[in-house]
Amino acid sequence: MTADFFSSTDLRRAGALLLHTAVADVDGVRAIWDEAAEDDSWPDLAGALIAVVFDLAPELRSPEGVAALRAFTAEFVRLEVPNE
Repeated sequence: MTADFFSSTDLRRAGALLLHTAVADVDGVRAIWDEAAEDDSWPDLAGALIAVVFDLAPELRSPEGVAALRAFTAEFVRLEVPNE
């Protein structure tokens, strides 16, 4: 269970990031990242965000979901500009 691995603060921030992103609230997203930066908890927030996404969309863990994630990542590797 996600709550067993991450603090309630990190999970709150992860949920808030998803909500702000869903409604294109750039200022809200920045506020959450800034808040996490203040106490140097960016890595924990990133982990919590990934965990929450997988909890909300467990199909991403299926063979088809993993294949889709690989294809998505490969496309951006293809498009990546070195030293961008």
